[in-house]
Amino acid sequence: MVLHVNAACQRVLGWTQVELVGSSVLDRLHPEDVETVRARASLAMETDQFAGAQVRCRHADGSWRRLSWLGVYELGSWTCIGSDLTGREQAAGHRERTGALLRALPDGLATVDASGRITMASERLCEVTGFSVEELVGSFPPYPFCPEEHADHHRVSLDAAIGGADGNYEVVFCRKSGERFPATVKTAPLGEFGGEPCAFIAVIRDVTNEVREREELREAHVNERAITSSMGQGLYTIDRAGRLLYLNPAAEALLGWHHEELIGQVMHHVVHFQRADGTPLAVGDCPLHDVGRHGRVVRTEDEVFVRKDRSVFPIEATVAPLGRGEAPRGYVVVFSDISERKAEEARLRDQTDKMSWLRKVRDALAHDRFVLHAQPIIDLADGRTTQHELLIRMLRRTGELIPPGRFLPPAEEYGLIVDIDRWVILQAAQIAARGHHVELNLSAHSFGTARLSDKFEDVLRR
Repeated sequence: MVLHVNAACQRVLGWTQVELVGSSVLDRLHPEDVETVRARASLAMETDQFAGAQVRCRHADGSWRRLSWLGVYELGSWTCIGSDLTGREQAAGHRERTGALLRALPDGLATVDASGRITMASERLCEVTGFSVEELVGSFPPYPFCPEEHADHHRVSLDAAIGGADGNYEVVFCRKSGERFPATVKTAPLGEFGGEPCAFIAVIRDVTNEVREREELREAHVNERAITSSMGQGLYTIDRAGRLLYLNPAAEALLGWHHEELIGQVMHHVVHFQRADGTPLAVGDCPLHDVGRHGRVVRTEDEVFVRKDRSVFPIEATVAPLGRGEAPRGYVVVFSDISERKAEEARLRDQTDKMSWLRKVRDALAHDRFVLHAQPIIDLADGRTTQHELLIRMLRRTGELIPPGRFLPPAEEYGLIVDIDRWVILQAAQIAARGHHVELNLSAHSFGTARLSDKFEDVLRR
């Protein structure tokens, strides 16, 4: 039972002295903490030591406050001193959440006080500039990442931000390595951050890639008028809806359409409505439209265009936006017919496949992994088997049968067929010697070689 409480205890828990005195301490403890308090109190009474515990106590508003208690048992009663940890834990949680947020931000972040001193620098800012937190926090202008040649410009921007003005600047910063890089800085006034007073917060973004792309767009715009009808590649321009604006002579020759026939038509529906296998290709699945969806240049070698006569040809294409900003006025498509290249690639793949089979044939000859299957030849008049036709098969190392259509064509082309036929003759002779009538198939390439004739004579002499 509570005998006395001081004013601080009343403030922390929100209960009045009248409400607390005479009540049981355990009634205001969190149910999960009651047994802990009892155990600590019993131990203290037995050992005559101080009892301490961190427990949750119910506030008058129904919430739970975490308190650290230290008590001593004397003359049949407890004297306890408590310390409120709730605010401390909330502050720690806030700092943890703030730290997680800073780590997740893609941009660098810094806070600056009224004297211009950096009071906080995020990990991302350190990554971008190459300077450590220790090198940045506490530094005054000119900051380590501000190159000397831009110091005056940076000072003007800094003074405006300290003065309370929102800012959005394009600047040049330098990394610790000395490399210069373009950046954008957005500032906003802020009275406090993370418990520290500050004049403003700055969001710093490395825009090296954006500037490069912007320059490429500028060059594309300048060069657009220099593109003439003498281009060897097909070229057409479309508006944002995909409707044709211009078709150059090379594109006319490749597609079979004239510029005037297609003006205003959606080019996807005219020349790019199907895949190489003939299946339909919707606009939403078209990789050439990624430039519109994501604002980036698209290059592909895996698409096909359809000519006016409905014939299909493989293309290599590049698509880029026309104009600047997030909403270009249209797109330019440059493409080439790569039928000859695809044919050459197919020829090389076929050649590689044949060479692979040559290695397999040599390996099979060396390790006796050819077999002959006997197919009966039946006299239709009386149904008798008159003899057998010997059909060759090759065995993989796993024992799997390989049909002759896979290995005989490359063997014939590269001269190994004679060795295969010699093996067939030897096996057929051994079967015939056991009294079986057999027929065997030999390649026409083998009949003109002396080696095969010698093999026949050698086998017959045996």
